[in-house]
Amino acid sequence: MYLNAIKVMSILAVQDQRKTWEAFYWTLPEYNVCIFLIPSAASGTPSGLQTRFAVWCLDYVMNSISISRRYNPLIAELCWQDVKVGEVSIERTPQPTSSIAATSLPQRNVRFGNSSSLLNATKDLNSLSDLGESFVVFFNYNGVTLNSVGTFLSVLAAMKISANEGADSRCPGLTVDGPETVSFQIRSEKDQYGNPLLRYRHVIRLVRKVAFKMVSNHKFAEMFIVLELNGVKAAEAKFTKIRVPHADASDGIQITR
Repeated sequence: MYLNAIKVMSILAVQDQRKTWEAFYWTLPEYNVCIFLIPSAASGTPSGLQTRFAVWCLDYVMNSISISRRYNPLIAELCWQDVKVGEVSIERTPQPTSSIAATSLPQRNVRFGNSSSLLNATKDLNSLSDLGESFVVFFNYNGVTLNSVGTFLSVLAAMKISANEGADSRCPGLTVDGPETVSFQIRSEKDQYGNPLLRYRHVIRLVRKVAFKMVSNHKFAEMFIVLELNGVKAAEAKFTKIRVPHADASDGIQITR
């Protein structure tokens, strides 16, 4: 469920945050979970179901799930200025396959999220060659075990903040102290004019890579990370365990920049 959410968030986070959406769904072949993004046909509002609403809602939903420890299908309504603009729905897929047809999904008139207009978003996320960039990440486990859910939530939080700041905006650095005592920190190197080399789209791609690497390695532990862009060191990052927990971790993710 969390990896599905990270996949969806990584796609949404690099979009125009005021773009309005038709109905889409996303899934991963390894997991029998499907995430739907469904606009409200009755809203009639100029704002519509914008990307930023879906980003905020998905982050909130996954944090709520982690607190309640209830991993059941759910529907979360998105309201803006007291008007329902859409839903984020998490459901089981009929079969664990990424090529599932929309018509086989229960009472949903939707399209698969890796088709049509989302192809460019996925391409931009997975390959920055069209921007003339090489993207190389060096990982090094170097500490104690981390809570897996806390790691996922810190990844989602970093993506949410990056989306809010704008994927193409420069990122001097950020720190995310999440629940479950997991912290993510990243600091950008600077160019000859003192500008950060890092952009928020790089943060989005980096934390997604880390999440999937930890899952594939079956190891969640403190990690030191170096990012190179075009063969030049662009940033250092790390996932660490928070030694002194916040007074009330149930308050959710706290962010400093």
